[in-house]
Amino acid sequence: MASNSHVLLKNRDVFESIDRDSDHRLGRGEFADGCAAVGLHLTALEAENEFRAADTNGGGFVLFEEFTVWCAKRQVI
Repeated sequence: MASNSHVLLKNRDVFESIDRDSDHRLGRGEFADGCAAVGLHLTALEAENEFRAADTNGGGFVLFEEFTVWCAKRQVI
């Protein structure tokens, strides 16, 4: 079983690779592309629904903390 710190570092690596413009947040396009990077092959509608679920603060972007929680709930990474 992976330690929490190992999972957190892995999440950070994946998040940073998805965050193409390095603004420390994922827009809809980055998030949709990132779903495939974590093994989820979704339609545009499914990706939008996942984005809305991940964006728990409603800010229009998925932050690292939100991404980490979303990954844990979806059991990816």
